[in-house]
Amino acid sequence: FILAAECIGPLRPADNDRINSLFFDTIESMDRGLDCDAAMLAALAASIEAGPAAEPEPRRGAKVVLFVLAALVAAGLAWLASVYLTRTVLERRANDALQELAGKEPLLESFPLRLDFDHRNRSVSVSGIEPSQVQTAPLVDALAKAAAPYRVVGRIGVVPGTEQLAALSADIDALRQSVTGLQAGIDENRQAIAELRQSLADVQTSAGETGKAVAGQRQALAGLQARIDQTRGLSEEALQSLAGLRAGIDETRAAIAGETKSRNQQYDALQSIADSPAERLNRFMASTAIFFGNADTFADDKAADQQFRDLAGLLAGNDLRIRVVGHADDTGTDVANRTVARKRADQVVRRLTALGIEPSRLFVVSRSSSLPISDVPSEGNRRVTFETVFRAERPQ
Repeated sequence: FILAAECIGPLRPADNDRINSLFFDTIESMDRGLDCDAAMLAALAASIEAGPAAEPEPRRGAKVVLFVLAALVAAGLAWLASVYLTRTVLERRANDALQELAGKEPLLESFPLRLDFDHRNRSVSVSGIEPSQVQTAPLVDALAKAAAPYRVVGRIGVVPGTEQLAALSADIDALRQSVTGLQAGIDENRQAIAELRQSLADVQTSAGETGKAVAGQRQALAGLQARIDQTRGLSEEALQSLAGLRAGIDETRAAIAGETKSRNQQYDALQSIADSPAERLNRFMASTAIFFGNADTFADDKAADQQFRDLAGLLAGNDLRIRVVGHADDTGTDVANRTVARKRADQVVRRLTALGIEPSRLFVVSRSSSLPISDVPSEGNRRVTFETVFRAERPQ
């Protein structure tokens, strides 16, 4: 038999597929032995006329959530783009201002500056080295205006120009002459100390001779006492003579005692001069230097620790002041040598301060490589020495 259906009007592809599926299901039922009666055909017609079940519309809440998420993503992207654009414009503005300043100041071409932007802390660092002829304050002010609202941090090192280098050379020559004079004074002090020691030896020898004289006088007195005992009962004139002898002996004893006391006082005074804190400190400074390896690293940590303890002991209990002088070899530039020599002197001051010495008593100065003591660059010249501070000298 033939199973067919007629549709009036155009048929949508979805309806066509649904009707074909219903027809195939009906044919399969008939193949399984079911009867194709009026009831089956009526059910098939009802299924065809019923149409497809309406698909559930998507919930409105899901659309709202998707829309909100899309809006948030778009706002985030817009914010990131605005931040990036703002930072880019600020960096370009600051760099353009620096280039404009370099065009006005020729020395900035020879000594270029670098800008480092810290967007998290909203700051700009200006770093580099400039000669003393360049006024850095107006430069930093101009960059601050260009980089607003960021804060400008100046980290510009200033090096001396040609005229200042000549003045520094003259100062170094004057310092050399001063050191020569100081060395001569130290030699004179050493000679005076040697003379004082010789005088002390003479005083000790004289004291020994005086002691021998006292012993002789005591023996003479004992002899006289024996003679007195033997001559008891003599005349009044002999007794008066004996009394005169006793008086002479007493005067001699008093004179010897006075001379001994005077010599002892001289000996104590000379001994106090030779062993005063200033003399002990001068002897230490004349014979001691702290040597370094690379940068501010000690060549021998154990020896340096002992020297620090010895120097701190000499400075304790008094108000003596010293000058801590940093030295370097001549392997680097003058600016680098002066910087590393200053670091070595600062390292020594920190160690002495840790041992209880007041920083106000320690005067720091860098001599760079102006006073070498060795022909080998890395031997001896990397050191820190100590000098006596002048009475009217003020801390730098």
